Amino acid sequence: MKRREFLCVIGGAVVIPLTLPPAAGAQQGERMRVVGLLTPSDAEGRRRALLQGLEKLGYREGQNIALEVRSADGKLERLPSLADELVRAGVDVIVTIQTPGTQAAIDAKTKIPIVMALVGDPVGSGFVPNLNRPGGSVTGVSNAAGQIAGKRFAVLKQAIPAAQRIAVFTHPSDPIRIPQLRQVAEASGTLGVETKVFPVVESRDAIERAIADAVEWKADAVFRILAQAGLPFSKFQADLLLQNRLPGMLALRIDVENGGLMSYYPDLSEHWTQVARYVDRILKGSAPGELPVVLPTKFQFVLNLKTARTLGLTIPPGVLAIADDVIE
Repeated sequence: MKRREFLCVIGGAVVIPLTLPPAAGAQQGERMRVVGLLTPSDAEGRRRALLQGLEKLGYREGQNIALEVRSADGKLERLPSLADELVRAGVDVIVTIQTPGTQAAIDAKTKIPIVMALVGDPVGSGFVPNLNRPGGSVTGVSNAAGQIAGKRFAVLKQAIPAAQRIAVFTHPSDPIRIPQLRQVAEASGTLGVETKVFPVVESRDAIERAIADAVEWKADAVFRILAQAGLPFSKFQADLLLQNRLPGMLALRIDVENGGLMSYYPDLSEHWTQVARYVDRILKGSAPGELPVVLPTKFQFVLNLKTARTLGLTIPPGVLAIADDVIE
């Protein structure tokens, strides 16, 4: 189905289209540049996404670019020491993933340029004072998670009009949960839906317990907060929700491909293209504080009709009409 484009102007920020001409790609004869990657989880997925973006700009791993990857493997308390490792390694730039990774790198008090990726609320989190002109050594790309929670919740309710109790799953230590929970509370009040928050740290046991608790609470659906998205338990989570006949608004497209009902998220191809472009510009001498923080212009609403049929759900025609992609 056709893709729709959403223009976002959040907090007065300028949305930068990806058709802007990038800085020239890496040239032959350049010295090897080293990029640090600090992520709470999913090291290989994030490494691959960043490398693909850099390759479009002429970089080749082992020839003119090297990646130093540090992953906390879901244990957020490890991030500060991992950030210190990258600083000691003397990398040229650090790409930080999500709010916890970015916070850890900033707390390391380094002058190494930082490019944020998948960060939900850069201003609200205190990473930059202004999106248009961040100043300092931090810039990057936001996924607008702090702004789209209400929209995601409304879409879930629109798809399942009969849902009266919605369980909200969130990582208890991820600060980006705060603005999202605030939006969920507002949306649930407007829509007349009861919600209950279930803390979910990233492990099979924790996901299993949260789903069991949601079933005991008699939840009609699950809403997954955009925090710690893209972890290696995507299929496990989707299968368990299906087994318990719980429809869910999950985090990423991969969750829907793995059997989840739906997701609503910024286009990740666009996101990583811009992250790589900013890394390239900084390596070429641009000051990060002069590069505006970029907001998404494209969002994808993905729906799994096979899962809907398995759950005995009839998705309203109006919801099908706004889906960017439908998995049969």
